[in-house]
Formats: sequence, C-alpha cells, structure tokens
Amino acid sequence: MVSTRTAAIVAVSVVMVVFTAQAYGESAELAEWAKPIHDNIKNIASKLRSSSNSEIVESAKSQFLDFVDKFKGNVATFNTNVQAKADASDAVKEAVKSFKAKVENYKVPTIESDANKVADKYEGAAKFILSEGHEIGVKAKGSEASENYIKEFGKKQIDDLTAIIQSVANKVDGKSA
Repeated sequence: MVSTRTAAIVAVSVVMVVFTAQAYGESAELAEWAKPIHDNIKNIASKLRSSSNSEIVESAKSQFLDFVDKFKGNVATFNTNVQAKADASDAVKEAVKSFKAKVENYKVPTIESDANKVADKYEGAAKFILSEGHEIGVKAKGSEASENYIKEFGKKQIDDLTAIIQSVANKVDGKSA
C-alpha cells in the first residue's frame, strides 16, 4: 500500500516534469526584464549544485515539492480572483485560465536526490513563472489594475521560490537558515 505522503510526492513530481516539458524547454525565451531575475535564481542555485551534503539536497527537494503544492493552490486562487475582476479582459481571463490548466495538469516527476537535478527544478520553476507571467502581462496591457495584480502575483511566487533556494544556499554555506 502506498502512503499518502508517497502518493503526494509522486503526484508533485509528475507535475514538475510536465512543467519542465511544457514551459522550460529551449523554446521558452524569457523577456529581457525577466532574465536578471532568472539569473539571480540560477546564481543562488549554484550553491546547491556545489553541495555534496545529502541532507541539504533532500531538504531542498522537500522544500521544492512543498513550494509546488503551495504554488498550485496560489494559482487556483489567482485564477478565481482574475475571473471575478470586472476590469480583466476576456484575453487575460482566458490566459490565466490556460495557465491554471497547465499548472493543474502538471505532474511532478520523481526528483533524484542529486544536487544538480534539484537545482534544475528550481531554475525551471522560475523560468516557467516568469515566462507565463510575461505572457499574461502582455495580454493585460491597458488595464493598470489587472497588470498590477498580475505583477504582484508573479513577484510573490518568485520571492517565495527565491527565499527557499536562498535558505538552501545559506545551509550550504554553513549559515543559519
């Protein structure tokens, strides 16, 4: 019998594989404004890549899976809120609905306990959030309230992801997390 925790981890892992395949492929080009943000996360993730401490890698993996769970819930709430916004255009509503569907359908693969593989997941998630946020933001042009709401949502998700990977990097450096 598979435990609930194991089933949840497998489900989240499957979601991350689909995210990776759909969103982080070489075809997903970041907007110029997003490149420094993504580069920052890559630089922080390089600390994880340098770690041979299996406890830190396992912690990073677990924290990433927790992030994905929270992210899925945040996206569902974001979608509900955008659909209810009177000033959100039909194009924005459809883009957010499509984003929600991508996130819901994402199946996280089993993540190996390898520092490089775990760091790849953090970097890929950042790229996905930045790319999707940009696409939705473009559709919101002209509606300041919608644009601001979309930017705030994306910033919060990136800030949360950055905080997690920074905490991991601090552990690698021997600092308190």
